[in-house]
Amino acid sequence: MDTKQITEEKKIGFALNTKKIVKGTRRLVREKVLQILMAHFVSDISIDFLIDHIFNRSFNVENEYEDANKNDKLSDNKVVVDEERLADANLDSLISWRQQDQEFAMLIINATIKNYNSFVEYIRQTADNWDFNRIATTDRIIMMIAMSEFLFIPDVPVKVSINEALELAKNYSTEKSTAFVNGMLEKIKGIFEDKKLIHKSDRGLQ
Repeated sequence: MDTKQITEEKKIGFALNTKKIVKGTRRLVREKVLQILMAHFVSDISIDFLIDHIFNRSFNVENEYEDANKNDKLSDNKVVVDEERLADANLDSLISWRQQDQEFAMLIINATIKNYNSFVEYIRQTADNWDFNRIATTDRIIMMIAMSEFLFIPDVPVKVSINEALELAKNYSTEKSTAFVNGMLEKIKGIFEDKKLIHKSDRGLQ
C-alpha cells in the first residue's frame, strides 16, 4: 500500500496545539523515532509518510487553522484554536528541531531498518530462555534503537544509549521492561565489545 492509498483510506487525525512550540532534544528525537519505527514495523506504513506526520508534524496547519476557526470544534485533522480547550486538552505541540536533531533521527531510523535482521538475531542470541515472539514489540524496537547508537553514532557513549533506552522502556512499555531491556543491552554491549564493533569518539553527547 503506497502513501497515497494510506492518505485516502485512513486519515490520521492529530490535534495540534499551534500556540506552543517545543524545543527538540535528543531524548525527544528518540521518542519520535520509537513511534515511527513501531508504526512502520507493526503496520508497514512507509517511513517517509511516518516521518512527515510524526517527526515533522506536517498537517497543512494553515488551512486546518482556518477551518477550525470557522467550525469551532475539535475533530479529526483539525487544529484546536479555542484558548480554553487549549489549556485543558492534551494536544501534540509543534516541535522546533535543530538540523543535528533531524540528522540524528535519520541515522537511527536508517540504521535500524537496514540492520533489522541482524539485530533480531542478536536479540534471539541474547534472550536465553525467552522466545523472541514473546518479547514485547516496544522492547525489541527500544533495544534496536540502542544497538544502532552503539554501532553507528560515535558521539553518544554506550552508557548514555542504555540510560536513554531505559527511559523509553519506563515511559512506553511494561512494568518489567526496564530491568529486561537493561539486562539485554548489557549482554549485547558485551558481544559487540568482544567483536570490536563499537567505536566511540572522545566527545560524548546526550
